[in-house]
Amino acid sequence: MALADRPNVAASELASDISRLVLAAQRNIARANDASKRRYDLRRRVLEFGVGEYVWVSSRYLTLPGSKKFK
Repeated sequence: MALADRPNVAASELASDISRLVLAAQRNIARANDASKRRYDLRRRVLEFGVGEYVWVSSRYLTLPGSKKFK
């Protein structure tokens, strides 16, 4: 039997170890994302405004036509 025909046990084990680690990392990332969303949602308020209601609007990030940015 030629050397190329024999399975490399160490390479197979390494590949399976890497596959297991990748799956574990993906699960941990998904779990961390879920926890982050839960923490964010605890502080989030849903705001609904009706037609004709007065609201405060910040113009800090508002760019109007004619401003220096458009010239």
